[in-house]
Amino acid sequence: QAEEKINRFEVDLEVERDADIIVTETITVTAEHQAINRGIFRDLPRYYRYEDGGQDVNLPYDYKVLGVERNGRKEPYETEGVGNAYRIRIGDPDVIIPVGEHTYTISYRVKNEIRYFEDHDEVYWNVTGNYWQFPIEAVIARIELPEGADVLDHTAYVGSYGETGSAYSYRTEGDTHIFETDRPLAAKEGLSIILALEK
Repeated sequence: QAEEKINRFEVDLEVERDADIIVTETITVTAEHQAINRGIFRDLPRYYRYEDGGQDVNLPYDYKVLGVERNGRKEPYETEGVGNAYRIRIGDPDVIIPVGEHTYTISYRVKNEIRYFEDHDEVYWNVTGNYWQFPIEAVIARIELPEGADVLDHTAYVGSYGETGSAYSYRTEGDTHIFETDRPLAAKEGLSIILALEK
């Protein structure tokens, strides 16, 4: 029996000067009518957690979905809060998609995503999330910064929530910074990236 999986997970992240980011995800899946019947869920973090003076603070992310497609055509979707996830429920509940490969494209804006510290600013993004119930064969993330942005440092984490694995490669092409996983990811494993910027 064929395996349901994510064959390729591509993310293009555009950082704007006002600290918003625009994210475009291209997710290619194999559907076998096991868990993927009518579509997929895309679960994004609902809250941003950070420490302030020893206290944990949770702030909600501000998302705006710009568009959702399947195989190049508009696809119906709904959004809802599920625990700590902002869920984009993709697909028509009355339509079963064919078995085989499907490519979903999801675009959304996140308000005020840049983090500010005393000595630098920071782009931090959990590229895939850690909610997927399927393995992911390959992940690539491309981060485009405003012209002239000065990157001080970069890092990424590969693995389950809280793990700091380093199975990734990094390169630049002009103002675009590219992270790519070096191995397939198991269910609930993900890729998170960090770019430290000059203030």
